[in-house]
Amino acid sequence: MGADCSRPRIDRCKRFPPRWRIGANDRGSAAHRRREQFIVPLPARIFSSTGFMMPALEKTKACLNILGDDLIPDEVSRLLGAEPTGARTRGEILIGKASGHRRVARTGVWSLRAQDRLPGDLNAQIHDIFARLSGDPAVWAQLQSRFELNLFCGLFMDARNNGETISPANLRLLGERGVELQLDIYTPDPDEVTGYLE
Repeated sequence: MGADCSRPRIDRCKRFPPRWRIGANDRGSAAHRRREQFIVPLPARIFSSTGFMMPALEKTKACLNILGDDLIPDEVSRLLGAEPTGARTRGEILIGKASGHRRVARTGVWSLRAQDRLPGDLNAQIHDIFARLSGDPAVWAQLQSRFELNLFCGLFMDARNNGETISPANLRLLGERGVELQLDIYTPDPDEVTGYLE
């Protein structure tokens, strides 16, 4: 049975007061020792969503991908005014860096990757990517009509309950450019998450 989303959320900052709220005169007292055992360390970075606090993701990755069989990377670079972090044309021979395995690219790709964020921050990564690119609606309309566009995001958890938000401005930006948002979520410990959901 799934978790009950209607139950009241507890703000741990209120339930477990931080150490600086305990007065100097209280230290060493029995009351102080009782309070100490209930102080729970919170994550270094938390964000507020719908009125309650949640730990941020450990790490996020983000990469804009433009794909098409007739895609020419130099043409996309000219339209967007930026060089890719990765590119290939259909039929190009690709050699694996680690394995040395050779394969043939089945489609053309132009990719622009943001720097990884620790802790996670997709909003910053979306801004970093699109701030480098043309904002001309005609350019994006041309790309939409010819190619597949997606923003591939890797979300890396370090606990059984992490979260992230994407601002309305960034959602609008992606929608206006016809960019599909793809989220790939990685759990820290499958056994722990399975136990939590049961």
